[in-house]
Formats: sequence, C-alpha cells, structure tokens
Amino acid sequence: MRNMRSLNEHKFDEGVETLPSWAIVGAGGIGLTFATMLCESGHKVYLVCRPWQKEALENEGAFVTGLFGEHHGNPIVVDDVGELNEEVEIYAVATKAYDTANVGLALANVIRRSAIVVSLQNGLGNVETLMKLLPHCRVLGARIIFGAERLKANKAKVTVCADDVVIAPLGRREWIDDAEFVAASCVRAGIPCRSDSDIAPWLWDKVLYNAALNPLGALLNMTYGELAEDELTRSVMDVIIDEAFAVANSCGAPLRWRNADEYKKHFYEKLVLPTSAHRASMLQDLQAGKRTEVDALNGAIAELGKQHGIKTPLNDAVTSLIKRRERGEVLDAQQIRSELKSMLGRLGSFRKM
Repeated sequence: MRNMRSLNEHKFDEGVETLPSWAIVGAGGIGLTFATMLCESGHKVYLVCRPWQKEALENEGAFVTGLFGEHHGNPIVVDDVGELNEEVEIYAVATKAYDTANVGLALANVIRRSAIVVSLQNGLGNVETLMKLLPHCRVLGARIIFGAERLKANKAKVTVCADDVVIAPLGRREWIDDAEFVAASCVRAGIPCRSDSDIAPWLWDKVLYNAALNPLGALLNMTYGELAEDELTRSVMDVIIDEAFAVANSCGAPLRWRNADEYKKHFYEKLVLPTSAHRASMLQDLQAGKRTEVDALNGAIAELGKQHGIKTPLNDAVTSLIKRRERGEVLDAQQIRSELKSMLGRLGSFRKM
C-alpha cells in the first residue's frame, strides 16, 4: 500500500478515534457490501436505496455474507439523494453507469463544500462525468474486482474476489492523499483495498475484464470458467481484448500491460481462475428485464474505436446482441453461437484450442 495514511492522523475526539462519515448512493451488491462493513466498523454511513428496499433496511439493518465473512450494520437509510441533509466526508456512487449523470446532478445540489467523491462503478467515463458535474469536489475512481450479489433487499453475498479494491484519482496527483485516506477507511472496515496514483490503467484493466466476460456470460448463461474453457467463447473473448487494446493504444490510454497477449495470460491465469464460478451481473439484469451497463463497456470501446478509426466488430456485435435482449428479443444460445462463429470465421479468428 502506497504511503498509507493512518486514520489516526485524521481526527481525534477526546482521545477517541473519529472515523470518516460516508454516504453511499446505490444499494446493489457493491453498495450494500460497503455500507454494511463500513457501518459495522464504526463509520457513520448514509445509504441511498430504492424505495422498495427501505423498510427492510430500516427494520432489520443491512447484512453481508460470503467471502468477506458475516457482517451486520445499521446505516441511516434514505431513498432519495436529496434527503442527504447532513454533509459527510466521503460520498460513494455505487449505481449503474447509466445513472452516473443523474446522481452527479443530484449530488451537486447536496454537497455545498469540498468533499471526496468516489465512483465504485463499472465502465469508462464515470469519473470524468462526476468531475465535470462536481468541480468543487475531489473525485476518485475505484477498481473493484470482487463480485457481490444482492440476495434480498438488505442482504448481499460476496461471491468472488480476484484482487484488492484500488482507489486513485484520475490525472490529479494532488488528490493522492485523499485516495490513501479512503483506502485506509475501507481497510479499517475489512474491505481489501489499496491506493495508487492514477486510476486510469486500473479502470482499463476492469473494462478489459468486464467487456470480455460480462456480455458473453449474460447472453449464453455461462460462468466465467465455462467461457474460458469453451473454444468458441474463448476465441471471442480473445478478439474483444485485442480490439480493446487497439482502441486503448490509439487514444493514448495508460495500460499496465505491454500488449494484448501479455494481458490475456494474466486474464486467464490470475483473474478468471479465482472467479471461475461467477456469473455476470449483466445476466441478472437481463433476467430481471433491466437495462445493462454494456454501453459503458463494449459500447464505450466501440465508440472510442469509431472516434479513432479503429474497427471493433466483435465489441459491436456483443453490444448489439445485448441491446436486442434488452428490447425483449428472444435469442437462444445456438443462434448466438452461430452468429459469433460466423463473424469469427469472416475475421479468420476462430481457432480450436
């Protein structure tokens, strides 16, 4: 952990440590996990949830089970950002990526002074959007690579964890201390976390991971391990990653890997292996008839590709297939596999393992 600042250096109240207060917007699996564990460890936590969750959270509190252990907390529950009438030190956005702008606008009416805001979200563009809408705040990003499923209105289960959460600013080195402070707060709560100087390469890491696994897992109802073992889906994932690298390099994005092949070795050996039994949250969204985050993942890669003259046929294809499913179109697995195999054939990219 880089120069981790101790919470003991922050505040004291008559010799008793005062932990930072949080407001977490979004009570899905990730939001519930952070809110529960932070609250249990002594932090004051506000949780902005959906109206249908509020009664259970108020009456019973919030629960976390799974890989991080058994936890229970009693956050202060509201069902609208506008009800956050007491300002806190750390605001965390844990909503879907397509809600980022709306949350940022709502927070702009709540946060009157400078505060730390951290995006706990998937995809590209969330940190930039929050920085634009909250210019008086220190906005950080988080790379989260543990999976948490919401079991009930007030209960989440941590199902997989491939690495620590990473907290860092985007292009603002003067905010590194804030990232260290947020990471220390998470560690105090039992959430594996560390800080870094720049979130961009970590966000691209997560986008590469999500873009390869989530849409295919959702379309074919396959676990991450099954996707890696299947000849066809592994070939599709390889091309998705190749396209994403070409796009990232064309737009000057900082990457932690020298080339796509180096990343793929890490992806299959270090990331997929510990999360092999996991199913994509995008699958849960489709099963519930909800909008997915594909626009912030494969859609964002494809859009950046268009801007820089890079073709991204596989990212285009899986984005289109997910959009068709979002519109209610019935696509059976064999139909999807046939379309993907035909495209790989045209690209000369399908190879038996």
